Amino acid sequence: MSAEVRPSGYETVFVTRAEMSDEALKALQDRVTGVISQFQGEVVLNEDWGKRKLAYPIRKESRGHYTYIAYQAKGEVVAEVERNLRLNEHVLRFLSVNLAKEFDAEAFKNVQLNAALNSNTKVATAATAAVVETATIAHAIANPHLLPKNKSNRS
Repeated sequence: MSAEVRPSGYETVFVTRAEMSDEALKALQDRVTGVISQFQGEVVLNEDWGKRKLAYPIRKESRGHYTYIAYQAKGEVVAEVERNLRLNEHVLRFLSVNLAKEFDAEAFKNVQLNAALNSNTKVATAATAAVVETATIAHAIANPHLLPKNKSNRS
């Protein structure tokens, strides 16, 4: 009587050059999702966060195109996804985060859907944190406006 063990959940955010064509970006996204599928993984969420100004220049680029992919797979897939991103000359940065040891994809999808429908970002962030059980650095990097404002006693 063995209980079914769910694969771990991961999210990867990568930033590409802003001048990268839509076709090339789509090809890169397809390549990453193909690698995940090769390792018997499942893409849970694939979001295009669009072009944004970078906090500091990376390889003389001041703008980048952000892409977010959440997936469920075994651990060795992360190394292969990152290897493929390293090989692409248009990728400026990437970050992969382990969301949970036993990842519930359906609950994650529901929380993301509710967060998108809910205009109150504090409630959406709290709901995401309750399901994922960890803070996701990648989300904070791409969405600094969601972070709480620091109140300092400056004169």
